[in-house]
Amino acid sequence: AINTFIKGAAEHNEIEMISPDKLHIAHAKAAKPVSAIRVVDQDDTNPTIDKIAAADMILFATPVYWWGMTAQLKQVIDKCYCRGLQLKEKRLVEL
Repeated sequence: AINTFIKGAAEHNEIEMISPDKLHIAHAKAAKPVSAIRVVDQDDTNPTIDKIAAADMILFATPVYWWGMTAQLKQVIDKCYCRGLQLKEKRLVEL
């Protein structure tokens, strides 16, 4: 289904496919005390969220495991929470 969608949409649009299983995105960490030094993970989170925020339309396509999306896609979506206002008006399609 995703390949058919991409083929049709690519005729008039620029398409970029992001494969969460090929990204290096660190898992969420528990909150630390205020006195702790904050360390920002050097991973694919920010570049990936930047691409999603810049998109006119977002299509999520995933196999379904145990009645839900893959853990890798869920992790990308969870990391987008910090940019929620920028994503609020995006057109969204789920396959």
